[in-house]
Amino acid sequence: MISSFIERDIIQAAGIEKKAAFTRTLQLLAGSIGEMINFSEIAAAVGVESSTVQSWALILEQNQIINIVRPYVSNLNKRIIKTPKIYFEDVGLATRCQGWTQFEPLFVSPYFGHSVENIAFSELSRFFTNSGLEKKIYYIRNKEKIEVDFLIELPNKKFISIEVKTTPRNYSVEQLRLLESLKINIVEHWIVSPKKSQIIFQNCRTLVFQELFEALSKFI
Repeated sequence: MISSFIERDIIQAAGIEKKAAFTRTLQLLAGSIGEMINFSEIAAAVGVESSTVQSWALILEQNQIINIVRPYVSNLNKRIIKTPKIYFEDVGLATRCQGWTQFEPLFVSPYFGHSVENIAFSELSRFFTNSGLEKKIYYIRNKEKIEVDFLIELPNKKFISIEVKTTPRNYSVEQLRLLESLKINIVEHWIVSPKKSQIIFQNCRTLVFQELFEALSKFI
């Protein structure tokens, strides 16, 4: 049972009586990692109010089961989407909630790219937690559906943009223009991937997951 992955005291403390709806909500949240979250759609699917789903998501976030990542909002760009995204703190829990029990089917599924993105988020989140720093991780997306996976705000008010790719690929011109429209001090653009790239991209730095801690430490 998926509910066995969630501590019982979390459910009891929250006063959650509709355990089946809560479990289904958790499954749908796991199926939405890396995507903009629509609480109303999830609520309709499980048969509860949207406010209930939002309160459950808040409980899960407070107990470090999920992370609600909000967009970086700039007054200089009115076309930024303000809908949050969901990531799980434990990628293994997310894939289990999605129903995967073996790696091979997941690897060729549409969920694989989002799972890789979630791994990158988990590494970023762990870095800030271990460093005793406030976690300021955002994403950027405009109404034209141009998106950058993560925007990290450093303690010195500088930023790093991050694109997560299963296979390294450079930022598009549209992505760079979107970042420029924010009018903030972005010191580096990173491409993060599970595997090392032999390609050198102009104006972008390529990293594998294992290099994130060291690379971020240089800015702290």
